[in-house]
Formats: sequence, C-alpha cells, structure tokens
Amino acid sequence: MITVIQEIEANWEFEKCIKPEHVDYLIQQAERVEELEAKYSRLEESLKKQTTNAFDGWEKVIELEKENEEYEQALEFYGNEGNYKTVIENDREIKFLGTSLAQMDGGEVARKVLESSGNEASRHE
Repeated sequence: MITVIQEIEANWEFEKCIKPEHVDYLIQQAERVEELEAKYSRLEESLKKQTTNAFDGWEKVIELEKENEEYEQALEFYGNEGNYKTVIENDREIKFLGTSLAQMDGGEVARKVLESSGNEASRHE
C-alpha cells in the first residue's frame, strides 16, 4: 500500500509535477501541522502551570510540616513539668512574670494535646 506522500514523491521524481489533488492534500497537511503545533504549545503551557502549581504545593507542604514540627516542639516544652516554677507566690508575681494560662496549668493542656495527637497518629498507621 503506497501512501499519498510516497505517490507525490514518485510523481515528482518521474514527471517533475504535483497533481492538483496532491496540492490540496499537502495544504491540508501543512494546516494540520499548524494545528498540532498550536496544540503542543497549549499543552506545554499547561504542563508549565501544573509543574509550577506542584512545586508551590510541595513548598507549602514543607512549610506546614516545619510549622507542625515547631508546634510539636512547643507542646513538648510546655508539656514538660520541669520547665515550670512549682510555687507562685501571688497574683502580683503572675502579673510581673507575665505568666500565661499555659504556664499556670503546669503544661497539663499541652500534655493532653500531645497525648491525643500521639493516639491519632497511631490510629493512622
């Protein structure tokens, strides 16, 4: 089976001419190439956008993981009973030291959060 392109090539070699129907075919092929190039260009642009979005997404994931790690460290610090003064003399001392509710509870809330996040993590494993 001979293709149209092979037929055009053979006519050109032997007769040095191109038939009118072949001219139409070649024009259609040229137009098809233009369509394919435009489609390729759109696909390439779409790929660039998706790649950029993927990198942005991974950067956000890394950022969130870092924030989560810092949050866990803060909870561990506040959850450690050794980081608290065991005796607060009076309300004036609390005001002077700027003691927060987190400090006043001796880290109890932080320990509960760490415990529940540990339980949550073990359930997902």
